[in-house]
Amino acid sequence: GGKMTIKILLDPGHGAGKAHNRGFRGGDNEGDANFNYCVGHLKPALEKAGFVVEMTRKKITDDPTLSQRGAMGAGFDLLFSSHSNAMPKPNTGTGTEIFDSVQRPTGSLAGTLSAEIAKTIGIANRGRKTRKDSDGTDWYGVLRNSKAKSAMLVEHFFHDNDKDVAKW
Repeated sequence: GGKMTIKILLDPGHGAGKAHNRGFRGGDNEGDANFNYCVGHLKPALEKAGFVVEMTRKKITDDPTLSQRGAMGAGFDLLFSSHSNAMPKPNTGTGTEIFDSVQRPTGSLAGTLSAEIAKTIGIANRGRKTRKDSDGTDWYGVLRNSKAKSAMLVEHFFHDNDKDVAKW
């Protein structure tokens, strides 16, 4: 039999510049950090492991809508939306958590990845979660609109926590 090709669509969450800062510590902002992480680290590592990887944002200034990002998932096995987290008050949240799609769940993958990411960074594992809208669909627009076979939104660390940022 032939080797199965798994296609992953990386979605570096948010857009570029100050509008997407959301309290990021260390001089960056969430949108730029997500893009740079996906381009510089995640995409090459996944490709080296044999996955076919595309991105919803081809350049750092791209900021497609949540509907557009989700629709781009058509033909992909997984939509992986890359984010970092924040709390209303800085330095109060820590850890990795993954919001698995309600409509297109990844099964055990989200929980396994959350544990591995937390272990790799050296922070708490907050685990696999789901978040539903009042109509029972995914609360997160990128997941709700996803056309990929499965989808998850990954909060790698808290970008408003100095210790999490330093470890990340």
